[in-house]
Amino acid sequence: MNRFVRIVILTLCFSSTGGLLAEDQTAAEKIDFGRQIRPILSNACFQCHGPDEASRKGDLRLDIKAGIEEAPSGEQLIVPHQPEESSLLLRIISDEESEKMPPPKSGKVVKPEQIALIRKWIEQGGEYVDHWAFSPPAKGELPPV
Repeated sequence: MNRFVRIVILTLCFSSTGGLLAEDQTAAEKIDFGRQIRPILSNACFQCHGPDEASRKGDLRLDIKAGIEEAPSGEQLIVPHQPEESSLLLRIISDEESEKMPPPKSGKVVKPEQIALIRKWIEQGGEYVDHWAFSPPAKGELPPV
């Protein structure tokens, strides 16, 4: 009987704390631009809106921060905390063939779970972080001697 009571108590403890940890993790989960958003944009957008000037369409670059912040058309590609006002998301979810990005003829598709990630990233502020290779190293503090 004593062993049975211990098993029940341990089971209750682990099952109740697991739910709390999952809630905290979901609430605090911040979308990492470099690991979650950049690969989506790279796969779906950079072929036409990337570094290659010869193949770039609409004079729009999505591979650099300045390109997203200063769209040649004047539209706001990312409106922080407002996904429904952000042209980037609106073009991806559009049903109109003339507005849809990537264009259907490209054969590239942004999956629903990727769209959800982009939406959540914009809701969190849509912070565009340059690739780590282009960030100068930060000088850390020296340890006390």
